[in-house]
Amino acid sequence: MAKHQFSTVLRCRRVGDLRYAADMDFRSGRTPAVTTVAGTAEAGRSVAVEPEIPPAVAKRIASAVHSSRSEGTRKTYAAAWRRFTNWCESNGHVTLPAHPVTVAAYLVDAADTRTETGERAYAAATFGTWIAAINHQHRTSGYLSPSAHELVTATLSGIRREYATAGDRPVLHAIPSSSRTSSCL
Repeated sequence: MAKHQFSTVLRCRRVGDLRYAADMDFRSGRTPAVTTVAGTAEAGRSVAVEPEIPPAVAKRIASAVHSSRSEGTRKTYAAAWRRFTNWCESNGHVTLPAHPVTVAAYLVDAADTRTETGERAYAAATFGTWIAAINHQHRTSGYLSPSAHELVTATLSGIRREYATAGDRPVLHAIPSSSRTSSCL
């Protein structure tokens, strides 16, 4: 039985990064169990190398990784990443890897966005979803997450506090109670 290397297509930015099934490739190849990194900050240190595994195991891992996020989460993250990418392009910022200042600027720009009626356009919880999508894209591409930086966490915390202090929340236009159907009768 032939064995296959379960390796990533993308270059590793640091040892120990996890990859997701969409970013993996199942090429055959032989690599030593341990190698030494040369010409980098890790020069002279031993680094674990992914072992060869049977194709069935590689496919099972890919299936489990794919199942780790629901279809709805994948769609939400994709939409949030597109929004961030569009914002970066229109404001002259690099998306990948994004600098913490870029992410903080993105958050305050969105927090300051108002509707035509002057209400906040986005709920504070929306920013958490956007940050999760940015984190996911960075991790799966082999980069450190910019939102782990204190500047981003403090910016997000400050925005949430500002929203709470001002009592600003996007207005949800509720259905009048006379129009609702009661399922408790």
